[in-house]
Formats: sequence, structure tokens, C-alpha cells
Amino acid sequence: MPNRPADEHLDALRARLAAAGEHGLTPAEQEELQRLLDRAGRDGARDDPGLAESLEEAAAGFEARHPSVSAALRTVGVNLANLGI
Repeated sequence: MPNRPADEHLDALRARLAAAGEHGLTPAEQEELQRLLDRAGRDGARDDPGLAESLEEAAAGFEARHPSVSAALRTVGVNLANLGI
């Protein structure tokens, strides 16, 4: 069953990723984020025990160079956790 609030949060982060040039993300960083977002948005994400850790690790990795992306990842992680994902 789709989780509309989670989808909305993921869509917001995807929009940020689409504007990645504004954030100075490298193609490799964009690809990493896209893989993580795809993972979070797939059916069965609720059963992915490492998803929360992966979001936090990615946020920590982006902290110094891309604080707004890092903050967005953390927000998505918190919101998904609150939704049980």
C-alpha cells in the first residue's frame, strides 16, 4: 500500500536532487543520492532494516560540503521513521 506522506517527502528531496547544480553536487554524489531515494521509495522499504542508517550515513557524508542536502536527508529520515519506514 502506498504511503502518501512518505512519497511526498521523497518527491521533495528528488526535486532538490534535480536542482543539484545549485548545490554543487558531483555526478557521483547525485547518483548516490538517487540510489538512496530509489531504495527509500520502493515497495518493501519498511522491511529494509538498514535504510535509516544509510540515510544518516549519507547525511553525515554531505554535511561539510552540502549542508542543505544533509539537512534534507535527515528530515526525510526522521519523517520516514515517524511513518514507520
